[in-house]
Amino acid sequence: MFCLFQKDVIRSAITLKMCSFEQSGAILAALTKSIPEAPNTPRTWDYRFCWLRDSFHRALNSLGAKRSMENYLRFIVNIVAGGVDDGDVQPLYGIRMQTDLPETIIKSVPGYRSMGPVIRI
Repeated sequence: MFCLFQKDVIRSAITLKMCSFEQSGAILAALTKSIPEAPNTPRTWDYRFCWLRDSFHRALNSLGAKRSMENYLRFIVNIVAGGVDDGDVQPLYGIRMQTDLPETIIKSVPGYRSMGPVIRI
């Protein structure tokens, strides 16, 4: 089965590696901003952050990307050790473990194919 999809798996592994921030271990949801989550909706986000639900380390482990997986686990451990006072973990962090990420609507940027507004975090 792997041989049938080998090119796709390799391309996905390269994409995951490109989304990894080696200094902290964060895995970005995507390297884009201003692309709508769904066509003609107001959900036009900046995805250049680490959404914990999107950072799936098992895929990296299955592909043999052990260093990226270990870096991501270090990122999670550092988040938990570094400031979870009430036992809750945020769903979103900056690539350097920033927790204060205010949203701003950028009205001057129309967004992809004018499907704005663009929301910057």
